Amino acid sequence: MRRGVCPAVMGDLLVSLADQNVPALHPKYSILRLERHKRACLTWGRRLAKVMPFAPWIARYLPLSFETKVQLDALPRPQLAYGMFAAAMQARALGLEAITAAELGVFAGAGLRCMERYAARIEAIPDLHGVRIEVVGFDRGEGLPASDDPRDAPYWFEAGLFRVDIEVVRRSLRRARFLVGDVADTVSDFLALGLPPLGFVSFDLDYYRSTVDALRILAIPDQRLLPRVLCYFDDIFGVSDLTILGPCVGEEAAIGEWNASNPRRPLAPVTGLRHKRPFAAPWNDQYWALHLWDHPLYNVGINPLT
Repeated sequence: MRRGVCPAVMGDLLVSLADQNVPALHPKYSILRLERHKRACLTWGRRLAKVMPFAPWIARYLPLSFETKVQLDALPRPQLAYGMFAAAMQARALGLEAITAAELGVFAGAGLRCMERYAARIEAIPDLHGVRIEVVGFDRGEGLPASDDPRDAPYWFEAGLFRVDIEVVRRSLRRARFLVGDVADTVSDFLALGLPPLGFVSFDLDYYRSTVDALRILAIPDQRLLPRVLCYFDDIFGVSDLTILGPCVGEEAAIGEWNASNPRRPLAPVTGLRHKRPFAAPWNDQYWALHLWDHPLYNVGINPLT
């Protein structure tokens, strides 16, 4: 280990935490402070990664701020924490007061319960000035339907997988709204709720066809979306060598179809995300972003250095 790494890490983090008490008068100033904090985490996190690759697990149990733990992947399901935090930062930079985060494919509700907790923690970050986060989950509750479409990869995602007791899941939630039914139908129910702009979506529907239907949530009017919507695709690649997914099947095939039909709203990979994280992880390659080129806020400057 390099001499002085641990004290330097803690010193930088403690300075950053103390700085949270300074009032931020302008959104860009708030974002600048958060960006400086991120860079401190990146610098020292990379040094830690060379000698202590298991540091994120240790950091889970240290009294660090939530934003520090987001940067160090020191949280369960760090991909959800990252997406929600980044979406809240974008909202703050644009001067918005609230956003919505959604999970499509809730299963037993573990991810949605994480999102509930993360929403409360993000709302309490001083530099985000109380940006509120509504959390919504979507699920059929009946597991995967039977499919003979090869693009659904039914050889791996077999019918009946992920069936759950909807009422048990519903009772386990504290603040999230839970829409039950075919996602092709519940998108209209989502619109009827009149929630703040959608800023983050976790897609976990496995099938190509289900993902095609789920992507309808990105086709809603501009004012119901942030100009750049972060999207996490849980099944963009499989954990097994038997899964063998790619652009012709599964979620990636659905993304390709979306882009062919929506040239002014492209879904694109978040290039180089793993290079902006101190501890690179597989989920870094599962992030895409919807770019709404016609959104009235898309070209609004949010660079904190200006």
